[in-house]
Amino acid sequence: MRSDTPQITTADLTDLARRWSTQQIPLELVAHSIQVGARLLAEIVRARATEQGMSPEVIDDLQDMMWHWATSYSAVINAVLQENAVSLAARRSTFFRRLIDGEFAPASLPARLIEHGVQPDRRYRVACADHDDPRSDSEVPATIRFQ
Repeated sequence: MRSDTPQITTADLTDLARRWSTQQIPLELVAHSIQVGARLLAEIVRARATEQGMSPEVIDDLQDMMWHWATSYSAVINAVLQENAVSLAARRSTFFRRLIDGEFAPASLPARLIEHGVQPDRRYRVACADHDDPRSDSEVPATIRFQ
């Protein structure tokens, strides 16, 4: 709120969120904590500003500033979550493509399978679905289970 307060840019926060992600800190909880913290700060600021006799307009502006801060920071956290999801999906698809092509030495398979959440002793079936399929998301898995 003060002019001499160090500014944190979205790039700084993105770097921090990526570091937290690497450290396995759940980013969903970080985003939620930011929002809960903003709500608590808004309550404190509103109470103290009212005690000081500030106008409702000024109080509303302060609250809007905090909501903007919380929303923008949560958006950065969610962008990193999306990055992680895309990266994970790419790694998994590359793994399965290489697995199907027979590129792995048999001795390395158990560790690689476990790394990707595949149980070596379980039978799996390959299913393909068109991403443009007009059926709802719940109908496609139900159809796959039925077959």
